[in-house]
Amino acid sequence: MQHRSGFSPPVLRWLLVAAVLLVELLAMTIAFETPEGRGGGGFADLLVGNLALIAKTLVAFSACVFILAFRMNSEVRAAFLVPGDRLWSGWLALHLVLMSVFWFLTGNVLGPTREASVSLVGLWFLSGGLAVAPLLLIAAPLESWRSIARAWSRPILLCGCVAILIVACSTMAQLLWPLLAEITLQSVKWILSAFYPLADHGSKHIVGTLSFAVDVAPQCSGIEGIGMILVFLGLYVWMFRAQLRFPAVFWLFPIGVIAIWTANVLRIVTLIAIGSSFSSEIALGGFHSQAGWIGFCGVSLALILVADRVSRPLGHAVATTTRDTSAASVRALLVPLMVSLGASMLVDAASSGTFRHGYPLIAVATLAAIWFYRDHYRRHLGLPDAATVGIALAVFVAWLLLVPPAPERGALLAADLRELPPGLQILWLAFRVAGSVIAVPIVEELAFRGYLLPRLAGHPAGNLGFERTPWLAVVVSSGLFGLMHANWLAGFVAGAGFAFALIRRNRMSDAIWAHAICNGMVAIAAIAFGRWDLWG
Repeated sequence: MQHRSGFSPPVLRWLLVAAVLLVELLAMTIAFETPEGRGGGGFADLLVGNLALIAKTLVAFSACVFILAFRMNSEVRAAFLVPGDRLWSGWLALHLVLMSVFWFLTGNVLGPTREASVSLVGLWFLSGGLAVAPLLLIAAPLESWRSIARAWSRPILLCGCVAILIVACSTMAQLLWPLLAEITLQSVKWILSAFYPLADHGSKHIVGTLSFAVDVAPQCSGIEGIGMILVFLGLYVWMFRAQLRFPAVFWLFPIGVIAIWTANVLRIVTLIAIGSSFSSEIALGGFHSQAGWIGFCGVSLALILVADRVSRPLGHAVATTTRDTSAASVRALLVPLMVSLGASMLVDAASSGTFRHGYPLIAVATLAAIWFYRDHYRRHLGLPDAATVGIALAVFVAWLLLVPPAPERGALLAADLRELPPGLQILWLAFRVAGSVIAVPIVEELAFRGYLLPRLAGHPAGNLGFERTPWLAVVVSSGLFGLMHANWLAGFVAGAGFAFALIRRNRMSDAIWAHAICNGMVAIAAIAFGRWDLWG
């Protein structure tokens, strides 16, 4: 049975549970401050003093279970998306009562007095667990939880071990920051000394020439890039495990760590070289903010190419042809966005301010990539209907409501634009409109709604035959889409709207049209009404 809203009643219960937990988490975060550490040395002090680590472990465990849920797809639907207990209001009332007890005990454990006796802390943890239990029974019956626990106890236990390992590695990485920063610093000095006379700036962490220097802090050691590349490789190996050859593929991990650390050293060397020999504004402006992402993307692409060398060989020519065709389709969905992002990073890296003088190069590179793969997009051609236009209008209105006006930023963009000669102003605006209304909707929809959404829903890339709305896949893909935008919430809402436009008729063209129309209205608002901040 479907609810009038389009959600089934079980999904509504899950949304209710998620909303209650989110509100309570935010309230407790505002009301109480997690202690950095406790004295005393007792067991209770140890627990309370390490609440931050416990919270990180729970978050990591939840993320691992969330990933596991995709593999448990059919079992989860069978066990959880069933009619629940009709006494859900009673369970909610019980939760609120137990939550009140937990809140009172939290005030004693984390409040100004901060009592940390073993009995009080033990009662505090017990009340927190009991408060969550009624919410779980609202989401699904007790038998559903029992069946999942019996069938998937070992994988869930493995998720707990992985979560502990993640937090342990994160803590160790923080301890390794100073050592890695020192190695990075000495490597930068060694390379720079071959081209420039180095100057003594009075601190062992500052390196540079007589005219330009940088402070190589522990955060510049490359540890963040190493963490990002390990996460990227882990996801890549998991998603394409059927095509990769084990254990040879595990060599990608040490290769990736060495490559991303080397890229970070070269980034610092190049930053100092640009600041010393060309322009300190460019070095501290666009290059400083974009070079790290350029290096990460370059290393990631190189690792994917290396991974192709350790792919599992297929047995016959027909299978090889099928694989090549599938790979070509995936490239057609993803490469244009990668080209667009790469061009954006290069243009930003060469900019000394916030104004993108080189935006026409981004538009040309993106449109060229789309043209190169044009034959793959013919099946996606089509005209929008009235509902698609309505979705575009709704997303545009939501965008205006969620993105607060920034007149100062808009005034800066308008001032930079006026500094260009009239002919170049028109040319820049033409490419800006073409990029935002034509290029961006195509590449972003192909990647997020053409590739990512079907993959998260368990379909092959580009397969849009959704029999029903894959809500979880929509939420995840829209969340990742939102991360590409300065205002995450507005980007999330826009991504969900474009996903709904696609799923409604299983047509990629509807998502692209909705995105293009929305961006077209943003362009009109920017040019005709002076809302330049919408393009900032």
